[in-house]
Amino acid sequence: MRVLLSFLAVAALSCSKESTLDEMASAQKSTSPETAVTAANTNRTSAASAIDGSWRRIATRYNRGDGMHSWESIPADQQVVVTFVQGKLVPNGHPYLSLFNTYQEPKPGVLRLTNSRNGRTSESLYTISGNTLEITYRQREEVVDRFVKE
Repeated sequence: MRVLLSFLAVAALSCSKESTLDEMASAQKSTSPETAVTAANTNRTSAASAIDGSWRRIATRYNRGDGMHSWESIPADQQVVVTFVQGKLVPNGHPYLSLFNTYQEPKPGVLRLTNSRNGRTSESLYTISGNTLEITYRQREEVVDRFVKE
């Protein structure tokens, strides 16, 4: 009798497990593209940003429009550490970023910088490769600053 009860219990559990797996597979297939996009956007915005953290400015490249540009190292005593923390920007005297105090990432590779006191905004492109960050912005000419992760 015990053997028969054990056999029936195992059979019931395996059937239940199979039906649960079938239900999960069919639910996954029926997910609409809009739901998938919304889930992806939610994941991207809720996850910590790759730019978050402290970055030391080590070099700058100016593109003066004549095709001539080269990297200029920043002397150690003039290097500033810029910090990005969940939408807040701490520029620590950076010549351009000190115009702003908050940031958003409307899409990967784009920073929307804002000064919450006067409403000034600007969009800058950025790339991160390993522990190196490059931010491109425009003053009189195109400028690219290179930072290393602290």
